Amino acid sequence: MRCRTTICKLTQGQRSTFYCPKCQK
Repeated sequence: MRCRTTICKLTQGQRSTFYCPKCQK
């Protein structure tokens, strides 16, 4: 499995962003 760190948004209304890992087989 490979995990990549992508930028995710907390909410569509806010501009808050954080890093969330996405893993693919």
